[in-house]
Amino acid sequence: MDLQLYIKDQGEFYLVGVVPGKEIYFLGQSSQWKCILDKVFQYAKDLSVPDDRIFYRGKTLRTYLSQGMGNGNSHPSIDRNSV
Repeated sequence: MDLQLYIKDQGEFYLVGVVPGKEIYFLGQSSQWKCILDKVFQYAKDLSVPDDRIFYRGKTLRTYLSQGMGNGNSHPSIDRNSV
């Protein structure tokens, strides 16, 4: 399966799974950044979704987290392996 995971920020964080051209799955929501990261990393692990298929704000999540800490981003980083 060609599953991609997206975190959408619309007042709360929403986790959406997408199989391009086929289906969209709502996987959860949270008002807390750390909680949504826990969910996304757990789904990624359980469904074998690689880092380059997890997205937030137009970037892979890994890229966003690595760049975010240097530019005053309000969302803290978390290590995927810590989940």
